[in-house]
Amino acid sequence: MAKPSKSRSVKKKATKAKRSAPKPKPRPKKAAAKRPASKAAKKSATAAKATIAKRARKTTAKKAVKRSAPKAAKKAPKAAVYTVGVCNDWNAPAGSQVNFTNPNATTTCNITSVVNSTWPFTDPSPIPVPPSGATTHLKPAEVLPDNTYYYNVDCCETMTRKSVTVP
Repeated sequence: MAKPSKSRSVKKKATKAKRSAPKPKPRPKKAAAKRPASKAAKKSATAAKATIAKRARKTTAKKAVKRSAPKAAKKAPKAAVYTVGVCNDWNAPAGSQVNFTNPNATTTCNITSVVNSTWPFTDPSPIPVPPSGATTHLKPAEVLPDNTYYYNVDCCETMTRKSVTVP
């Protein structure tokens, strides 16, 4: 076999020498120095975290609220018996019984309708109210919606029209 060239053998020896030579120790990395945060920066970071947490709680609280059943509609007042002086304004629910009293002990008062106003009573106009009184009824709720209804009375000191308010 042929001898290897000098240059080749020289290269091998150099490579062996490099491999067997002690390796230099790697330099330890320096720890990055932390900068102390300013107090103001710390406070703003803490406040931001608290705000985010508060928003999250509110959102979850809103979602957790259960919807209640719809509220029942206002109950209409029950029809009852009302005793009313013929010269007074008053209010009562539709369908109520009305006992009119007469302040005059000697004459009969007449309750009459007002032109262009709905007549609120079941009895036709005029309704005579003797000294002993008279009884009638307001029309039912299907016919008499909530409103103020006017009528005239001929025996009162003030001749102004009177009213009944149906709630």
